[in-house]
Amino acid sequence: METPDYEKKMPFVILCLFQKFGILSEGQRVEDQQDFESLFKNIWADHADVISTQYSGTGALKTDFTRLGKRTKAGLLRDGVNSLVRYYKNNFADGFRQVHFFFFEFISFG
Repeated sequence: METPDYEKKMPFVILCLFQKFGILSEGQRVEDQQDFESLFKNIWADHADVISTQYSGTGALKTDFTRLGKRTKAGLLRDGVNSLVRYYKNNFADGFRQVHFFFFEFISFG
């Protein structure tokens, strides 16, 4: 499974920032800081859930992979339920919301 580019680049960006501000010394790696890495992955996945809920009405897909680095059966089941809910909302229950998105987009951008 291929990871998005931002997940590959984030450890390097964080390392550069941490070294610049003196949080990590030369030779230390972000990946070696297990507590920080776990906290960062959980915050990243929680943020994805919030953004996805605002946009699609369900939590983000594949957050088990983001949190743990592997897919789990519980994560697959959660993704299946989220996908079914998204399908229902998008095809049968989302007209009112979509009309308002178009309305505000028309007002904002003319």
